[in-house]
Amino acid sequence: MRDKIAGVGLATVFVLLAIVLLLVERAPPIVCAIALLLAAAGTRLPALRLQLTSNPLLWAGAALVAWLVLSASWSIAGTEALSNGLRIAAMIIAAFLLPVLCLNQPRQTQDLAARWALIASCLVLVLLLIETLFDMPLLRTARYYVNGELFVNGLPPLEERRTDVTYFQELYLANRLSHIASIAAILVLPVTGILWQRNQRLGAVAVFAVGCAGVALVPTQTPMLALLLGLAVASIMLIPKIGHSRRLGVALAVLVAIGVVTSPWLAQTAYAALHDALASSDISIIHRVAIWDYTAGFIAERPIAGYGIEAARTLGREGANLAELVPGHPYAFQALPLHPHNASIQIWLELGGVGALIFALFLFAVTRTVHAYAEQPVARATLMAGLVVGLAVAHLSYGIWQYWWVASLGMIYAMLALIFASERTS
Repeated sequence: MRDKIAGVGLATVFVLLAIVLLLVERAPPIVCAIALLLAAAGTRLPALRLQLTSNPLLWAGAALVAWLVLSASWSIAGTEALSNGLRIAAMIIAAFLLPVLCLNQPRQTQDLAARWALIASCLVLVLLLIETLFDMPLLRTARYYVNGELFVNGLPPLEERRTDVTYFQELYLANRLSHIASIAAILVLPVTGILWQRNQRLGAVAVFAVGCAGVALVPTQTPMLALLLGLAVASIMLIPKIGHSRRLGVALAVLVAIGVVTSPWLAQTAYAALHDALASSDISIIHRVAIWDYTAGFIAERPIAGYGIEAARTLGREGANLAELVPGHPYAFQALPLHPHNASIQIWLELGGVGALIFALFLFAVTRTVHAYAEQPVARATLMAGLVVGLAVAHLSYGIWQYWWVASLGMIYAMLALIFASERTS
């Protein structure tokens, strides 16, 4: 009975995630918690106990969480550091455990959850395309009837405004699509790959087209840049001499780990070398690189243990602005928003070099695990591409501790783990 509850429940929450990613951006942590409880109800304790004690990936994750909580003792965030740190740690643990629990379900439960995980993944892509093609009808309707919000291109004069609604600029609503677009970018290539591997070629092409179109049409650039990077990695891995190499997984894992450890120096080098070229292009790009460079200066002052959990928010509240970033531009640029929009640099800032080393080991283990997880070339290449897209988004956007982001990653990679697990055993 509990196996059936777990299977049907997981199938339901996977579909629910697709909907809340679009309509309720703060709901993924709740959905993740429900999924964790359902997965725990159907798991087999002996197998789970063995996996928890023998998996180096989980040990690296546990070390990161422990160091995160410990950093509250020296955090410049003061009393809020411990309470917020414990909440962040709980969310990370839930995201870590969810894929493990899902893979410890009975075979029948896994198969049911995997089928609906695939359907939910496709639903994410379809919903995103509908919203981008037809001027966000679902998002507009939900915001209007639930929150009383009305989105317009230009705010009407005060005397013409309705008193029963709150007016917002159109761009604000469009930016709300960035959450579902980031998750869609992660899903596009793995879902395409698994359908191709199953000889469902027409479905694979449709998923790829729908996903790429939806991601390309959102106003934010990060999801598309990340998707292009993932596509490049998948293309390289599909070259037989490269993809069949046994050392490829280790090489990719080492490359990711080195990127984490050297991220502050890479940021400073990139800013110094590319400032003039970037200043004449998109302002958001030069601002993002400048934030990393500015944060690297703080990191140099406390390189060992960092400033403690939630330090980025505390430093960001100081409201410092960058010196004239783009000559002649009328607006001031905030030196450090509430987070530096880069996972590795935020880890360095808050948890120091010790935290960065643990994070590097964690991502090393993640990369090795993902590379070894899929057996067939197309499935392996596209699953790795999904990991690369997730890493790219994490290092170009969002704060690494944002609850919705951590919860969504746990849910999405649990879904992909189930989908690809069914392929391994078929």
